[in-house]
Amino acid sequence: MVSEEEAQAAIQRGEQIAIDDAGGLQHLVGIRFEREPARTAPSWYPVVLAYRQAGMFVNYLRKSDGPAFDRMMNAMLNGRAFAEAVTIGYHDDIRSLWQKFIKSSSDRK
Repeated sequence: MVSEEEAQAAIQRGEQIAIDDAGGLQHLVGIRFEREPARTAPSWYPVVLAYRQAGMFVNYLRKSDGPAFDRMMNAMLNGRAFAEAVTIGYHDDIRSLWQKFIKSSSDRK
């Protein structure tokens, strides 16, 4: 298990999931990080860390703008790729929203 605090600390160290504008949830082939977690971590750690960070990001998106989140979800339910659905919902690109998430996370420290 990776707590939100551990995931937040990893983000601050640069050990964060890589955000890909072109990707979609149906095309996941592997988890990429901007900087790989420490090699001393157990083999399961990067996967669990990635899921925790992704969950925190989705929660941030929902809390930051509920109507935009609803538009994004509707676009995904209508078959749009995740990155495209984010743009439809938030009128912003996923990388920019990820950077806002990272900034908001570091501001809470």
